[in-house]
Amino acid sequence: MLTGSCHCGKASWTLEGDPGSITACNCTLCRRYGTLWAYDYEGERIALTGETASYARADRDEPSLEILFCPSCACVLSWRGLRLPKDGRRRMAVNIRLAPPDLVQHLPIDHFDGLDTFEDLPSKGRCVRDLWFWADCEDLHAAGSRQMRALVKDRSTRSCLSRAAPPRSSQCRSSSWSSSRQKHALPGHRLPRALRRGRAA
Repeated sequence: MLTGSCHCGKASWTLEGDPGSITACNCTLCRRYGTLWAYDYEGERIALTGETASYARADRDEPSLEILFCPSCACVLSWRGLRLPKDGRRRMAVNIRLAPPDLVQHLPIDHFDGLDTFEDLPSKGRCVRDLWFWADCEDLHAAGSRQMRALVKDRSTRSCLSRAAPPRSSQCRSSSWSSSRQKHALPGHRLPRALRRGRAA
């Protein structure tokens, strides 16, 4: 079971079982919050504890979801679907960034274009650890512009760039993880297309 907690510790979430791949979305909400989502359903594998406040888009008459956050420290814990499907299962996702990094750093990242096409984007083979520890340095190195190169004068950044990154496939996707996901095929790892369109902002 994974647990994520806000900064002040007054609110938290739990997620039972395999979280599956983690989604990074570029919609106007997600890119501002910097969230990474793991999915399931309210009252099933996901549970929230503590007081939360909510935000729903004010520019839409019937927003499809609300963002739940701690009213004390403002950390985003989750989003919760506002439209209840016929099966009665309310969709939710929790923000993996609130979990201990060592427990989620190996999880693979899927990218979703919630801003424009509402489609999955090509995978870059990254996992959660790359967004916390590797991605910025590697992107600077790849950019190669004078402005970017000026940023790597700092000794610690140069040191990071000089290290060879381990193969992405071994970092993020082991054969045991793939076979386990195919075998169990737990519902809730990926957001249904219809609801993804509702998330676009």
